[in-house]
Amino acid sequence: MRRSLSILGRSARPEFIEINGLGHSGEEWKSRIIYQIITDRFDRTDGRNATCDLRNYCGGTFKGIQNRLDYIKNLGMNAIWISPVVANIPNSYHGYAATDLYSINSHFGSAQELKNLVKACHDKDIWVMVDVVTNHVGNTNEDFSKINPFNKAEYYHKKCDISDYNNQTNVEQCRLANLPDLDTENPWVRNQLAEWTRWLMTTFGLDGLRVDTVKHVHKDFWRFYVEAVPTYMMGEVFDGRIDYIKGYTDIMPGQLHYPLYFTLIDVLTRRNSMYALRSTLENMKSSGMDVTLLGSFVSNHDNKRFLNMDSDWNIMKSAYTVILLGESIPIVYYGDEQGYAGGDDPNNREPMWASGWNETHQIYSFIKKCASARAKIGVNDKLIERYVDDSFYAWSRGCVFSAVTNKGSWAGDVSRRITYHPFSEGDQLLDLISGTRIGVGPDGFICTLKSGCPVILTKI
Repeated sequence: MRRSLSILGRSARPEFIEINGLGHSGEEWKSRIIYQIITDRFDRTDGRNATCDLRNYCGGTFKGIQNRLDYIKNLGMNAIWISPVVANIPNSYHGYAATDLYSINSHFGSAQELKNLVKACHDKDIWVMVDVVTNHVGNTNEDFSKINPFNKAEYYHKKCDISDYNNQTNVEQCRLANLPDLDTENPWVRNQLAEWTRWLMTTFGLDGLRVDTVKHVHKDFWRFYVEAVPTYMMGEVFDGRIDYIKGYTDIMPGQLHYPLYFTLIDVLTRRNSMYALRSTLENMKSSGMDVTLLGSFVSNHDNKRFLNMDSDWNIMKSAYTVILLGESIPIVYYGDEQGYAGGDDPNNREPMWASGWNETHQIYSFIKKCASARAKIGVNDKLIERYVDDSFYAWSRGCVFSAVTNKGSWAGDVSRRITYHPFSEGDQLLDLISGTRIGVGPDGFICTLKSGCPVILTKI
C-alpha cells in the first residue's frame, strides 16, 4: 500500500519510511506497453505551438501530458515513461542535471500538477514510470552548496573526466559530460539516494522507475538500491554486449534491451542477414537473462531516431513489429508514430505539437494495430521461431504469427511458404495489418509481405 508524504522545503528531507513494496513488480509490468515522453517536448498549455531552440526549454508541461492521455491510450499504450521531474540547472530541459532532489522542476509545473497527472493516468489504467538519476548532479561550478541534499564536496568522487570506456573504474568514478559524479560508495550518499527515491514514489504514487546511467555506478550500490527501493526498475546500460548487460541484470533484472536495438539497426537499416536476429534472441536466452523483464525499443532520446537511419516506413514498421510482438516490454518513443526522423541529440527531441497529434497517421495506425495484436498474447507465451533466412524472419507467440523482412518498400512483394506454424489445416487466418485472409492447407500457407510491410496473422 502506498503512503503519501507532504512536499517539504528546499533544505528539508522527509523521514525514511519503511514500506514493503512500491509501485508495481516486474511481473506486473510485463502487461504494459510504455510510451516514452520528454515532458518539455510533448505539449504546452499556453496555446502557443511555436518552434523553439532544441537546446533549451520549449514549454511542455505535466498538464500538457495530461491533456493528451486519450491520444496515448488510443495508440494502445498503457504506461508512460517521463523524463526526470526534479529541479535542474538552467536550460536542462531534459532533467539529467539536478540541483534539488526535493523540488519539482517549475518549468514542468507544480508538485500538485504532477500528482494530478499521475492520478489522471491511473484513472485511465496508464501506469507512470519516472526517470531517476543516481550517478551525478548538475554542474554548479564546484559550488556544491547549491545542491540539495549533496551540498559538500565529500559526497563526490574526485574530479576527472571519463577517458577510457574499457576501464570500468574510470567509467564509474569519473564525470560523464562534466557532471559531478556522486560517491555512491559513501554510505550516507547511498542512504540519501534511496530515501529520496522512496519519497518520490510514495509522494506521487509512481508505478516504476527508469534508472539512468547504470553502468556508471558500482554494482555494489545497485545491490543496495534494488533492495532499498522495492519496485520494478528499468536500468540504462548503454552497451550491446550480452555478457556485459548480464552483469547488471543479475542485480537489476529490468534493463533497456540494447543488444536487440543494435541488432535491429544492423539487420534492418544495413540490410545484413536476419540470422543475426536469430542469434541475438537465442544468445539472450542462453545467457540466463529474463528477457521478458527487458525494455525493448526502436528509438529513444539518446540515439538518432530510426527513420533518420533509414527513411523507409516499412523498415521501421518491421522494427516495431519485432519489439511489440516480442517477449520484452515494448517502449514507443514519442513522435515515432508521427514519422519523426531527428538525428543526434538534440535533434531527436523534437516538439510533439508540430505533428498535431494526428491519429490517422500511417505509422500511428500501424503501431495501434500491433498493440492490439499484443493484447491477444499471454504475458508468459514464449517466442517460437517459425522461419528465418537472410532477408526474412517469422515467429509466433501464443495465437499470433508475425513476419518481417529487411527488403524494404522498393523490393516488391516478399513471399515465403510457412510449413512450421501454430495453426491447423483448414484454419482461416486474418492479417491484422492489411485485412487479407489466408487459408492454411496441408503444406502450410504462403505468407506475403506486400512491399515489405510486416504481416501479423491470427485465426479467424
